[in-house]
Amino acid sequence: VPAAILQEVRPSSQVYGMAVKPEGLKGIPIASLVGDQQAALAGQACFLPGEAKNTYGTGLFVVMNLGTAPRTSEHGLLTTLAGGADLKPAYAFEGSVFIAGAAIQWLRDELRIIGGAAETAEIAGSIADSAGVYVRQHRVIDITVLAAGVESGLIRLCQRSLQGESSRQV
Repeated sequence: VPAAILQEVRPSSQVYGMAVKPEGLKGIPIASLVGDQQAALAGQACFLPGEAKNTYGTGLFVVMNLGTAPRTSEHGLLTTLAGGADLKPAYAFEGSVFIAGAAIQWLRDELRIIGGAAETAEIAGSIADSAGVYVRQHRVIDITVLAAGVESGLIRLCQRSLQGESSRQV
């Protein structure tokens, strides 16, 4: 992407303009632009290089403050902007598993092999290894799963869904 077409890097907490609609909000300052993962990094007070946060939900994300200089990851992480303690731009590594929580929801709602997310920890802990079962998660409307070598059925699918999430964390 040519640098000339990219937006100027500016602090997240400044006045960017005024609301023009709806009528009841007209003239109210728009004073923050921040992505949810960057907001979580600031919310956890990770303002110094090396400080990181991990959040879990539909997906799971780890973001680590790199300081004022961007770096390129050797492990496939995204380099993103973050806010520093002095409100100047900082950079961060971001690692993402976009459907981590959704995979557990899929086990519950679509396959109906668990009654709730809490069951997966006990199920996964009840067996010693994966026995060749692998879960490959894709970011699509419906979760696509490849289960190869399924020998003992759905218990291993629960285990590998959980392990697949943790193996992607930094």
